Amino acid sequence: MANFKKHLEVGAIVGAISGIALFLWHYFRERKRNPSLRFNWSKFLQAILAGCSMGAIMSVAADKIEPSTNPNHRGFFHSYTYWILSFVATYHFCCGRNPNIILKNLAIIGFTGYSSHLALDMLTPKSLPLLGV
Repeated sequence: MANFKKHLEVGAIVGAISGIALFLWHYFRERKRNPSLRFNWSKFLQAILAGCSMGAIMSVAADKIEPSTNPNHRGFFHSYTYWILSFVATYHFCCGRNPNIILKNLAIIGFTGYSSHLALDMLTPKSLPLLGV
């Protein structure tokens, strides 16, 4: 069973990987339009650190919302239903007309961090409830 430390570690790793992937995606997309664009190592490191931080924070959010006081603590925020709803909300936020790319990236990284928590919980004998109510 994953504890607080394991959720934090996995969330930080998943967040860092998400930050790297998003940075590279934006970089290569922009490089198609501007072939003389140089790679910015400072912004690349910022993306890694922001991803690591946001992933770690969101990976422990589920247990902060619904503390694990007993083995049956998994409610709505530990359910497949909430996971799907959070995916849909993130998708609509990122596909909307909001021009702020940083907020979009943080939303995606936050979703992947939260997803890492639920994925680790899925591997336990109790797994995740469908509705959590």
